[in-house]
This record gives sequence, C-alpha cells and structure tokens, in this order.
Amino acid sequence: EAHMERTANVPVCAELEECLSKSRQSAEDANRCPPKDRSTDCGRTQYFGVGPGLRANPRWRQAAFPLVDPELQTVLKIKAAVEARVMSLLPCDPFNSRCSSGEVLVNRYGDDSAGVCWYPSP
Repeated sequence: EAHMERTANVPVCAELEECLSKSRQSAEDANRCPPKDRSTDCGRTQYFGVGPGLRANPRWRQAAFPLVDPELQTVLKIKAAVEARVMSLLPCDPFNSRCSSGEVLVNRYGDDSAGVCWYPSP
C-alpha cells in the first residue's frame, strides 16, 4: 500500500505495477506459473516479454512469468520514453538498431522496487 501511495502520482509507475499484477494473476488463474518460480524464497518476481521480435532466455521461461499483450505494451512504452529522452540529450544514437528487439526481463522486488532490463539481439 505504501508503494502505491508513493507511485500514485507517477502514472507510468502505477501502470507498470498494475500490468505486472495482471500478468501474474492471469498466469496463476490459468495454472501457468513458472515451474521454477522462487519469488517467495528470494523476494523477487521475474517477468519476461513475449511478443514479435522478442526472445526469451530458456532459463527465464522456467523461472519467470510471461508478460504478454496488453501488459507488455506498458513495458514497451517505458522503453520508448526512456530512449526518446536519452536521444534528446545526446548527439548520437546510444541504442543503435540492435536494441530494438531482443529480450526483456522485468524484476519485481519485495521492497516494491522494480527493474526493466533489455538485452539486445546477438
């Protein structure tokens, strides 16, 4: 609850929180929880992106919840906003075209923090 109060005035944070909750609930309702989910043991829940142009490390498919449309769109929106802001500050493209697809992993920690990690295609 404290986390929701802190992020309530930041729409994208509240939207990310909502999409991660929906994604996990959908997986639980369909009995599709990852077979090696250790979120209760380590205080971290992981989600991996599933969609066109996205791959997932095989290990993630065993231990992380799938993040699909429409919830995946929230993560893609955050990525686009961050890239646009960084590109507006730099004279060159720090992301290059390799990072437009690849793998995405979202970590949701027990202390209400989260991280979005993009891994470019090889």
